[in-house]
Amino acid sequence: MKDSLEQFGQDTKSRIFLTAAELFSTHGYERVSIRQICEAVGVGKPTLYYYFKDKETLLEELIDFSRQLGEKLLEEFVESQTQYLERFYGIIKTQQAFVKRYPNFVRFFIVLNIFSLPERIRQKVVAIQQERFNFVRTFFLQGQEQGMVPAELDVDLLTTSFLGTVNLMIVLEIFHPEWQVFSDKKMQDLFNLWKDRILNQNS
Repeated sequence: MKDSLEQFGQDTKSRIFLTAAELFSTHGYERVSIRQICEAVGVGKPTLYYYFKDKETLLEELIDFSRQLGEKLLEEFVESQTQYLERFYGIIKTQQAFVKRYPNFVRFFIVLNIFSLPERIRQKVVAIQQERFNFVRTFFLQGQEQGMVPAELDVDLLTTSFLGTVNLMIVLEIFHPEWQVFSDKKMQDLFNLWKDRILNQNS
């Protein structure tokens, strides 16, 4: 499923975001020029420069935009829940929704870890990754305080294990969509595995 203008609106800035995400994820940041982006979008350079100072600014705002998409999904699937296990399942569903709704942005974030980036941008990417780690770590710590997560478990290892699993699933889904790694059944199975075998919350 492709990212679509219906998801973001059909304004010029949204078209530039979608096109830049696809080009950057396919060719790498350094190999894509402003001219290529403009030609793909169907606008002139003055139009692009009206929205973005330069290519680095476009990249930075694209990263921020992708982050905002993730935050909205957390609100939809996690913040709307009150029970701990429902919130945990919401975290899993957030990953699924991001992959299914915004594949170009997921692919874009994957290649950000591969291609050369300006140092300021790389630090922003690292900060977002650390923020994601801290969010899940805090969630597991809260679970220990509530007696939902076994106290003897190392929270850092727990967080790394969970995110490592999800990250690998994301890569597999993007490059092997026919495997249906993020199907509803697989998400339910993943939730049950953690709930029953790791969190020891058999129902």
